[in-house]
Amino acid sequence: MFNDLKWLLEIRGGELPNGFSLLSDDGVDGKFLIYFYLTLFLDGPGHVCLVATSSTFARLSTVAQKLGFDLASYVAKEKLVVVDCFSQLLDGVFSCSAAAQPNVHSSFVLDESVGDAQLRPVYETVCSVIDGKPGAKWCVLVEDASQLLNAGVRANAILNLLHYCRVRTQQSGHLLAALVHAESVLNDSVDDDDAAMLVNTLLHWCDVHIGVSSLKSGLHQHIHGHLRIEWPVQNGVAKKPPVERHFKVLDRTVTVFAKGTSSAVL
Repeated sequence: MFNDLKWLLEIRGGELPNGFSLLSDDGVDGKFLIYFYLTLFLDGPGHVCLVATSSTFARLSTVAQKLGFDLASYVAKEKLVVVDCFSQLLDGVFSCSAAAQPNVHSSFVLDESVGDAQLRPVYETVCSVIDGKPGAKWCVLVEDASQLLNAGVRANAILNLLHYCRVRTQQSGHLLAALVHAESVLNDSVDDDDAAMLVNTLLHWCDVHIGVSSLKSGLHQHIHGHLRIEWPVQNGVAKKPPVERHFKVLDRTVTVFAKGTSSAVL
């Protein structure tokens, strides 16, 4: 499953990645990248802490079922933990006062001016999940960080949360992966300061960026979009040259092919 993506990312055998993987979409739905990492870890020896920000567990389960994965069974096996930000944010559970007592993970900086009080419990829950299974390989998967902007959370607060999750996972050799909607931010064609700050800062932090975007030529039956994988530049040199492909989303996988090699044009 998702063998083409595994090959491009040089994931071999039972190997599981670490670091920070930034996932972005622009003009197409990049949620399949979330399910790529979800199935990669659940199908192997890893565990997943899924921070759901826009989908209910029922919706996530329905999509995963089509891929042949029963999420409820993985929850029962304690290989999957879902932190449901969607319902918690709607219920206002994350609102807390400055007088609240800090817990064991109080290193998370609380700044009421940027709304960190809303997101601190998410970080605390993630830490508790990781600490609950010492020695396990975790993927902390943030389903849709941009959705938090739509819910009224400011970019600084989201970045603060992701920064602390990134540091926490790096310290233990785990993986943090987060999806954001680029919405042409990368092309400077949308005037949204918060969205631009979120995307550009995460691009600076990430160890690999997997971006999908719509075709400039418009919709196509056999080609669903453009895929670009790039690694950060260090000391003026990229770790690896960027990879660009076209892709098509199928029922249980994604096929990736070089530009101009689709069966529709051969």
